[in-house]
Amino acid sequence: MKFKLLNTTLPGLILFVSSLLNVANAGLIVDQVNDQNFTVSYNGTASILNWQQEVTSGIDGTLSSIDLYFHQAGSIKFYVNLGNAWQNDTHDYFKESLSVKAGWNNIDISTSAMAVSLGDIFVFGLSGLDNGPLDFAGSTSNQYSNGRLYLSFNSDTANEYEDGFDIGFRTYVNQSTSIPEPSTVVIFALGLMCIASLKLFSAWAIRLGTKPQQKVCCSC
Repeated sequence: MKFKLLNTTLPGLILFVSSLLNVANAGLIVDQVNDQNFTVSYNGTASILNWQQEVTSGIDGTLSSIDLYFHQAGSIKFYVNLGNAWQNDTHDYFKESLSVKAGWNNIDISTSAMAVSLGDIFVFGLSGLDNGPLDFAGSTSNQYSNGRLYLSFNSDTANEYEDGFDIGFRTYVNQSTSIPEPSTVVIFALGLMCIASLKLFSAWAIRLGTKPQQKVCCSC
């Protein structure tokens, strides 16, 4: 019976550890998307043009990265701010000079640990470094309906660029559940396995080393 218990406990512990480690790697989710039918290109060369795209979060989590599509390779100034457009305060994420390639670029912003909830609005913005030509892709006809595109001409104020115009993008949110580090989980599982083994062999040793109990007769 003891060996049978051990045989069922060990696979269960292994499955438990495996499932926890899988949860740690399954938290990155594509949230907001505007990556089809690009019909317009925006000027990403001029430093006086400050583009700012409004985005509405569709899930709870932490902002991890943003994809942008460029038609040429070059460099841009890039930032992310929590809150509605127009944002001109201290950026929650900022990169003074970000190199991009032609095609899709994944911009990692996870170091800023920006937490968002369903319905929260944030913006990402970019401007050129006067070293173009550099253009980035976008859409028209209100293809992305959960935010608006703004443009500022080298000032702290901006207007909506054009009704229904947006930047092409994808946002990624990390929804990982807080769990112990993998090393901690492994140590915990090994501890449970050792306890189960010690109990098994302790019971086995007692059975081998104990003489049969003698019946005691008590006379009144």
